[in-house]
Amino acid sequence: MNAFNSGRPVKRRDLLAGLGAASLILSPFVRKMRARAAGVQAPGNFFFFFTGNGFVRSDFGSRGQGDDFTLLPSLSPLEPVKDQISVLRGLSNKSANERGQFHFNITRLLTCVGGEGPFVGYGPSLDYVIAGLTPNPPLNLITYWPRVPNMFTGLTWRGFGKRLPHINDSREAYKVVFGDLAPTGTSAEIEDALAREKSLLDFVKADITAFKSRLPSSAKADADNMFETIRSLEVRLTKPMANRAACDEQALGKARTTTPPADASAGTYDKAAFEQHNTVQMDLAVATMACGMRNAVTFMNQGGGGGLNPLSGVGKADDHHEVGHGETSPGVAALTEWKAIDKYYAGRFRLLLDKLKTVGILDDTVVVWGSEIAEAHSQNNQTFIVAGGAKRGIAHKRTFDFPFVGNEMGGPAAGRNPRNASLSDLWVSVQKACGVNSEVFGQDSQGGIPGLFKPV
Repeated sequence: MNAFNSGRPVKRRDLLAGLGAASLILSPFVRKMRARAAGVQAPGNFFFFFTGNGFVRSDFGSRGQGDDFTLLPSLSPLEPVKDQISVLRGLSNKSANERGQFHFNITRLLTCVGGEGPFVGYGPSLDYVIAGLTPNPPLNLITYWPRVPNMFTGLTWRGFGKRLPHINDSREAYKVVFGDLAPTGTSAEIEDALAREKSLLDFVKADITAFKSRLPSSAKADADNMFETIRSLEVRLTKPMANRAACDEQALGKARTTTPPADASAGTYDKAAFEQHNTVQMDLAVATMACGMRNAVTFMNQGGGGGLNPLSGVGKADDHHEVGHGETSPGVAALTEWKAIDKYYAGRFRLLLDKLKTVGILDDTVVVWGSEIAEAHSQNNQTFIVAGGAKRGIAHKRTFDFPFVGNEMGGPAAGRNPRNASLSDLWVSVQKACGVNSEVFGQDSQGGIPGLFKPV
């Protein structure tokens, strides 16, 4: 949706007067329209793209300083959009649990607040803080869920111990976001509408017609783009993969456990189904943001400390976690597998940026790619990729390098050395770009990453 200025004051109550359920999607549109007409920014969007199990640092990130940097091989799919990203090297999560460096520190990734319990967040997480600028909570999606305890998927928290569960089923997420458009909002009613290829917008057609008649001519094309975005999503949700209950071990055709079978003859899962579901979820998340229904999304491709190899393999090679710990094959071969996984997700990240750009919200959306560990369970010396947010003051085509001091595998104590840069400062810069005017986030923040965010 393109920015516009109506040229005259528009009263919210006049635009929405007498409208019913349609106000669900029309209210965010009106808020943005009025903000732009007044020359002020509406709250920005935050999209966290999570992949578990860290990266092969030798091939992930960049080489060079400032704006003179070269993307390393695992990030080669991002080369065409290099001018839209920045790379941050050397950040440490100083809130990591004292019990050691492990995947369960995913609970600290977006909260940056420590505490006694390793499997609980002491929140709130960044997505909740940014979502607090709007009436709606964050949206928390996960593509593959192995139906095991949630210890490695605890990413988003409203506060201490108040976890926002992830949603695995795209159609369920659609109901959560858009379900109130239907007369009763019941699951059966929405399923019936999708089965008959009927848009939920059809239930509020009269409201939409009345609303558009009140809009200035300069805003009508933007409203049409919003409605078309929803309709396009609904078409995707009627496709075969979206009709499955969820993208879990049952839908993928292979039972999973927390420990992959050592038997090399074990069958592989349906990788095409995984990717198809991942794309549907991505479309849903982007549509949700484009329509203003959510301004904060955590997008978990898979959880930490596990996950399927999205490319190939049988037995242990079928497991992202086992590949990342070199359990699948000796030496160079294991690293080659792992680098291929990193490169695959770089392609998915590129796809996300393209989708956000297509609907016109990339420049208003700060997109961050990160993992719960750096390498070998460490929360120290991590690399994060930041994209989008150009209209929000986020720097592009830059490398921010913070050399790590001490022994990287020295645990939380090593990471907390005051000479090491804190992950908290990345989140300070992100929240400020999205409209949260605070110099503090979590523990140990020092006012943000110098040069990453500049007010516009």
